[in-house]
Amino acid sequence: MWREQVAGRDVLRELARRDLLLRYQHAWLGVGWALSGPLVNLGIFTTVVAPVAGLETGVPYALWAAVGLLPWTLLASSIRFAATSLSSNPALVGKIWFPREALPLATVLVALVDFLVANVLLVALLGFHGVAPSLAWIYVPVVLAVELAFVAGSALLIAMATLFWRDVRFALEIVLTAWMFASPVVIPTDRLSGPVARVLEYNPMAPILDAWRATLLRGEAPDTYAFLAVTLFSIGWFLGAWWIFHRAEPGFAERL
Repeated sequence: MWREQVAGRDVLRELARRDLLLRYQHAWLGVGWALSGPLVNLGIFTTVVAPVAGLETGVPYALWAAVGLLPWTLLASSIRFAATSLSSNPALVGKIWFPREALPLATVLVALVDFLVANVLLVALLGFHGVAPSLAWIYVPVVLAVELAFVAGSALLIAMATLFWRDVRFALEIVLTAWMFASPVVIPTDRLSGPVARVLEYNPMAPILDAWRATLLRGEAPDTYAFLAVTLFSIGWFLGAWWIFHRAEPGFAERL
């Protein structure tokens, strides 16, 4: 058991390294492209959406939106690349024994590298707006770990689902777009009321994004009840996804 875990860790590291090199090896900006997406989105929402909608966020909108966009991009990028992680590696999945969960999980590690690089933008914005580090920043690794548990579980399920039902890949962008606007990524959702607000209460990304903003912008610990709930949910989500992935694994080869 221990040897399998060590071997799986080594495979995961090598796959992540391979994917990272393939993505940026011949790109002129290299990993600098990890900054381009959040920067362009932030520019669009800051100059177009925020003034038109008259959004009030309590802090400069660019800073508020950046703290939402970067964690969201970590989720969205992981899911997008995980969707084809099994179907684009038929030789590995169908003929060689290895821990196949390493393929979608490697996309999460690559997205994490992009996330860390893109945080250069966030650090610059925090400094520009005079936000000083606080003791609450000690919660940042905890918030990141909770989000990664949720993201990893989602990556496993999407990778498996895309292999069995190819329509998932085509619906994915629609779902991600709707999900982004149903989350407090670039538009506050805490002022909503009625049935829509009750539905959005079950969005696991909402308390995660709120935790990011509490620690980085307000210098506070995450809301105890909401963050504890999403922590337990994320752990259960990951373990459940892991179990479902391995239950479906014997049928992977015939679906390629």
